[in-house]
Amino acid sequence: MHADRPHFIEWLKRYEAERRWTHRDLGKALGYSEAQVRKVFSGERAVTLPLLLASSKMSGLPVEALTAPVEKPPAPPHDGPLLGRDDVVAEVVARLEGPRRLVTLVGSPGVGKTSVAARAVEALHESSTFRHGVRWVSFAEITDRHRVASTIMEAVGLHEVPSRVPRDRVCEFFAGQHGLLVLDNWEHVAKETPLIARLLAAAPELRILVTSREVLAIPGEDVLRIDPLAPEDAVRLFAARAKPQNQPFVLTTANTPVVERICALVDRIPLGIKLTAASAETFTPQDIVTMLEEALDLPAMSDPGGPSHHRTLGETIRWSYRRLPTDTQELLARLSVFSGGWSAEAATEVCGGPSATVRTMREQLAQLSRASLVESAEGFDKTTRFTLLTVIRSFALGERRLLDDVDSLPSKHCTYFAALARQAGPALVGDGQAYWLRVLDDERRNLDAAADWARAHDPPTAVEITSHLWRYAWLRGRLTSGRQAIYAALEASDPGAEPPTARARALVGAGVLARMAAHLDEAWGLFEAARDLAFEADDADLVGLATLNLGIVEENRRNFESAVEYFAAAEKSYADCGGTRGLSHVANCAGMIKLHEDDLDAAEKLFHESLASLPPGDYYSRSLVAGNIGWIQWKRRNFTAARVHYQQSMDWAESIGDEIGVANRLSDLSLLVLEQGDTEAAYLMALKALERFQDCGHRHGAAECLEGLGTIQARRERPSLAVPFLGLADAIRFEIKSPLSPPEAAVNARVTAALARDVGPDFYEDLWSAGRAMTMENAVAMARSVAPGGSDDPAASLPPGHRTELLTFP
Repeated sequence: MHADRPHFIEWLKRYEAERRWTHRDLGKALGYSEAQVRKVFSGERAVTLPLLLASSKMSGLPVEALTAPVEKPPAPPHDGPLLGRDDVVAEVVARLEGPRRLVTLVGSPGVGKTSVAARAVEALHESSTFRHGVRWVSFAEITDRHRVASTIMEAVGLHEVPSRVPRDRVCEFFAGQHGLLVLDNWEHVAKETPLIARLLAAAPELRILVTSREVLAIPGEDVLRIDPLAPEDAVRLFAARAKPQNQPFVLTTANTPVVERICALVDRIPLGIKLTAASAETFTPQDIVTMLEEALDLPAMSDPGGPSHHRTLGETIRWSYRRLPTDTQELLARLSVFSGGWSAEAATEVCGGPSATVRTMREQLAQLSRASLVESAEGFDKTTRFTLLTVIRSFALGERRLLDDVDSLPSKHCTYFAALARQAGPALVGDGQAYWLRVLDDERRNLDAAADWARAHDPPTAVEITSHLWRYAWLRGRLTSGRQAIYAALEASDPGAEPPTARARALVGAGVLARMAAHLDEAWGLFEAARDLAFEADDADLVGLATLNLGIVEENRRNFESAVEYFAAAEKSYADCGGTRGLSHVANCAGMIKLHEDDLDAAEKLFHESLASLPPGDYYSRSLVAGNIGWIQWKRRNFTAARVHYQQSMDWAESIGDEIGVANRLSDLSLLVLEQGDTEAAYLMALKALERFQDCGHRHGAAECLEGLGTIQARRERPSLAVPFLGLADAIRFEIKSPLSPPEAAVNARVTAALARDVGPDFYEDLWSAGRAMTMENAVAMARSVAPGGSDDPAASLPPGHRTELLTFP
């Protein structure tokens, strides 16, 4: 018996602690005195057969169970380095060490809930927070709710007693414990959640940490959502796990963008990254990207040693999917028709059946959210928007192909979003402009998808969708993609298939985007075609819009007399139909002509007339006109007044996310602060403006910024840097056929003449040629390198074939 003594004593102490007995209580149950029990525990009294038999009778357990070794409680899993989770681990520890008694880590399949919990447990072990330690119980392989209590008992070393209910035994064991119980993968046994509530009630000093794909919905539950990894951490995890030919994976400038794409395709979910990284032993990163874009799972994208529900990313999702009711499974499949997110109202219209209501749809979406198959977040207008992670959408898309109504879903989706475009388009010119721009921000991908589907199946609808969205593309700086979408829709549709107003509106939109990108000849042809169609449709407002833009093209070409004629014709069209906003823009354009002619008083009068007639919520137009008023004050050297107008213009542009408007004001402000002597601030503003113009493809704005940068470098006494910027600006203006106005040309001539004197005529010609040969990418790189705090190495940005010594500072 002595050989079994340590295990028996351990069992006896635990039995006493479970019941919160004293030595006297235990002795009474065994037929021993308190002193005898104390001697057994201390080793002074031997463990005899009568004592074992008395203990067996007391507990109802066989003697073998009392003397068997107790298995060590299972340890948390350890799966290599945990990257990018320090903050969330610290948050879990802080909550468990504080007053929170139940913390639930919730997240999508494979996002790393277990890993975060394991790392938090390690931290808590190190801090010795819990007197009775931490107990880890995994339900990764358990699906029967009736095995939950017995699984916990096994994990803590309790033996089952035929006469005792396992749930009661578990509650009794933890009743006196000051410890932490971790219940991992609880979603497998979620129907047994009432046991957690019982444990919390029975054990006042117990803390419970749960990992689950679903919220438990227990009073007092503290939910912490685990999000996918940040982009840089996702890339680090891939590099740490990838072993090409069993060699360490090395990130390089060439392969980092490809690895970033791999991580994005699996939504930066750690499980997906680990499984794809395992494929690096066989495939190159580019091969992995190709295979992921073609299908969800790679041939090697599996983990035979992992839990069954984690062995492939597809199976991880399928496991959760199969637990849903049939109608909710079908809804998840239908939701894959959305791109980028949706509202409950949109889901009801597109995916709901004949009896579906927004209320019932919200209930189903909540169920999918609780299962972590759908993500939800508060939208800008305080309503809830839902999204699918890419891998879950790919899975749902495969299930959608099995539905009976699979062919009707894209059509319903297109119908819904075409109606949204019809509603939003006219609203982008009124008081609701800011609101509708935010709506379109949320729905941009859905609208693009609807237009793509319509182009193949219903081309007139594609024309209508894109014709209503050109202002959105303009304000968001999507000059190229917006124009391409309109062209594709127009090309797919028979010119007589849609109403002439829709086609005319689309042509105007493409023309404006082309004009903003400085493709003036292209824009001219589009505006003329639009005006002809608008005349045919007897739509005076559209006639006015097309004619006004013909005048703006002429103003950009510096054909001012012709521009004035077109503006007068546009004014007549707008007056015939009562187009107040159009008349306001005519006044603004007429003011621009006066400004170019240096008639500042007449220009100011027209600008104020324009501003007074605009709706208060038309922030785009108000920003445009306020910027022009600021320009007048700048020309008058009233810098304080100019800054006020520029700042108001900037505020309006930023309020609606007008990328080009913000860039224009940054460019204007850079010249203003330059005149006030702050060359560094001026340079940084001009650089930011140039970067924005480059991103948007706004070449006219880029030319103006380059001229500003050249002027600033001249003021900084760096003439050899000023000349290349001015040379590229000249090349762009020549290409887009938009020369400087006479007053602007006179100022530019004085600047370039001074620079030629500073560097010498021959060197000046070399610098000028080098600048004209630069690409915009070269120019932006050079501008960054010589910015305050930059590398000051402009030579690296010059095109091949030009001497690097050209940019040696004088």
